Amino acid sequence: MSEQRQYPRKFSSSRVSIFDLGSQEPLGNLGNLSATGLMLITDRELRPGHIFQLEMTLPGEEEGEEYTFTFGAESLWVQRISSSEHSWVGLQIIDMAESDTALIERLTQDWKE
Repeated sequence: MSEQRQYPRKFSSSRVSIFDLGSQEPLGNLGNLSATGLMLITDRELRPGHIFQLEMTLPGEEEGEEYTFTFGAESLWVQRISSSEHSWVGLQIIDMAESDTALIERLTQDWKE
């Protein structure tokens, strides 16, 4: 199966929480991130086709620096993690400022693929 992603998935070395602005509750943690989507690790029951308004804070390039991003995303798929209460959820970013997309690309440049 060939890779169809336009942007590589990147993995953070630190824990990044994803916050659901609709429910005002944490949704889960970042599994990986690209300019167009992310994989979420969550213990919540989610389904494909759900639209979220989300927020995440990424570490900056300097010590103690942080950037908070607010964006819309749609869940595309959900896969239970065997022997766990958690699921992986693939989310497509559907609404984010272009300047934020460019900043995410810059901040994740040194993250591992």
